[in-house]
Amino acid sequence: MSLVVIGGAVLDVQAHPAPGCDVRRGGSVPGEVRQVPGGVGRNIAEAASHLWEGGPGRRRSSGAEASTSGGGGGGPAWSGGGAPARGGGGGGGGGGVLLITVLGTDAAGDALAAHCASLGLPASGLARVPGAATPSVSIVFDAAGEVAASVADAAALEAHLTPAALRAHAASVARAAMVVIDGNLSEAAAAEAARMASEAGAAVLFEPISVPKSVRCVPVLASIDYITPNAEELRAIASALQPTGGFGAGFGGGAAASPEARSGSGRVGGVGSSSRSSGGGGGGGPAPDAAARRLSELAPAAAAVLAAGTGCIVLTMGELGAALLTLERGGSGGGGGDGGGGSRVTGGGGGGGGGGAGAGPAVLVARHMPAAPARVVSVSGAGDCLAAGFASALAAGETRERALARGLLAARAAVECAGNVPPRGALRGAAGDEAAVAGALGALRVLRFPLRAAL
Repeated sequence: MSLVVIGGAVLDVQAHPAPGCDVRRGGSVPGEVRQVPGGVGRNIAEAASHLWEGGPGRRRSSGAEASTSGGGGGGPAWSGGGAPARGGGGGGGGGGVLLITVLGTDAAGDALAAHCASLGLPASGLARVPGAATPSVSIVFDAAGEVAASVADAAALEAHLTPAALRAHAASVARAAMVVIDGNLSEAAAAEAARMASEAGAAVLFEPISVPKSVRCVPVLASIDYITPNAEELRAIASALQPTGGFGAGFGGGAAASPEARSGSGRVGGVGSSSRSSGGGGGGGPAPDAAARRLSELAPAAAAVLAAGTGCIVLTMGELGAALLTLERGGSGGGGGDGGGGSRVTGGGGGGGGGGAGAGPAVLVARHMPAAPARVVSVSGAGDCLAAGFASALAAGETRERALARGLLAARAAVECAGNVPPRGALRGAAGDEAAVAGALGALRVLRFPLRAAL
């Protein structure tokens, strides 16, 4: 396996008001109600299965660009088949993608299992539990396509996706280049998944899914290479680290705090479907200064999370795009740009949180990439597709910047379709559009926020 996803598979019951109508409290309106496969982990696995072709290929060193030679087994659709499968082999369906989740033996579980099979995702990752209710969520969208209300039942995930259940998949995790963990796991299960992945040398990405569940990553932040929060989730994690709000201390503050703004510095060479701000785009987008202000406001929280040991924050910012946030330790000269090395698929060099601290104050480095304009149909699943595109590109050995560009393009494809995950052709075409990737890299800029004290 090249990509292992551990998290929720959920039956989404989605309600959309009819054109010209909007939801109203205490009453009903005409519209459309659909049952669709969902769940953050399942959405990420589906999107990744669309992006990957065939079985895994040869193992590759981290930071290397994806092969375009067409040799060696499977890989992202844009790579021509080269991919960094750990341990060479791996097996099977989903193009090197494995989803580990829990389903009941009810009709909803049967439907989700059949859909996973249609994607080529191995049945070995699906634990069917008699008597358990398959996770489900009811989502009501407003006229603008935003979530107006949602109720989720995911008790089976926490009850049955236990550390012991995860250890049964140790061999698959050991073959993974990247392990994605979603916030539906209990703290104990998330900790076990992160431990297994770290010990196997696989990179770890944590997808928070919601503000309440985002804090489940706090005990294992030092084992997480990437985390993909929105602004509110980032603040919640930082507050859980330092409940008094002290994470703001030591920040030099202000978007004008050494904003390098090097345009083009990319150096080319919920339980249910995540509808959080994802960088999917929309309209013409706000002025770039809005992104700088947002990053300035969030810098104290980001610094706290990175200082706890996480390597890189992939901050999703809705119509403002997304940003890669890393710590540049005093005297380290790092910051998570191109380069790499080491056994993990990290997609970039040092300077990330948890690295060796040098003398002197640290600097928060933000690599911001704006979102491309999009015609928004529904934001459901956009954040999941961003995570899938980002993780798939990293697992193929691409740099963080290129991975972020592919993730943003995947998110744009998601907001332009009605489902949680775009059809295979649409998603591949979006994430594999090299001209669009180059354009995104050309629009990337770097902002630096000095911290007052060494971390």
